[in-house]
Amino acid sequence: MKKLLMLSTLVLALPGCFNTNQVSQPVSSSRTPSSTTASSTVGPAFTIISQSVTYPAAGAAATDLPTQILNFNAVAAGTQTLVDVCQVPGAGASSSRACKCRYNWSETNLTDASVIARTVDTALTQVTTFQVQCEVPTVYTTEISDGTILKVSVVPDTVAGNVSGFTTNVFSYTKTSSAATGDFRDVEGRTYKNIFHYVCYDKFQRALSIDHAEGVAATNNATGASVYA
Repeated sequence: MKKLLMLSTLVLALPGCFNTNQVSQPVSSSRTPSSTTASSTVGPAFTIISQSVTYPAAGAAATDLPTQILNFNAVAAGTQTLVDVCQVPGAGASSSRACKCRYNWSETNLTDASVIARTVDTALTQVTTFQVQCEVPTVYTTEISDGTILKVSVVPDTVAGNVSGFTTNVFSYTKTSSAATGDFRDVEGRTYKNIFHYVCYDKFQRALSIDHAEGVAATNNATGASVYA
């Protein structure tokens, strides 16, 4: 009877050895846990070196906006150029190369003098290996005062599907009136500041002139002057 009682006590004590509300944790492990952070694509980095704004010609429609021109170093780090990662939107354009010009500037609320940060993205209108042209914000001529500092960059349109991961620097400039001139860049990529007049000329003279060979054919006996032929 005594042995049977002891056996019964042991059986009743066994459930107390387990705690179903806890998860066992290893004391140590030689394995390195894998990272769950998705790796992001790191693309080429391009540098904006100058900018200019081209205003519509006199007599243009009031809805015509100026064009923003951004000049870049011709090649980024590596072998890719702007045309490899950006494309003008339109029929047949690839969404994997969709890009935008991004503007940032600050406005002052005239009512309470508070500062309002503005960010606007605009579409590209032209892309070359060293230059991007895009639309300015629709409020460029109506709400952005002369003297305002604008910050502009080119960004991939990730929503449209551009995952190239390219980056550009943020270029700052001061908005001026349409009477002011901006920068100029020639076909070879050279940049000039404050150009009012630009003239193309040949570095080497071409053989376009005609030389006439003249020689003394006779002498006038009366005057002694030479007669050329």
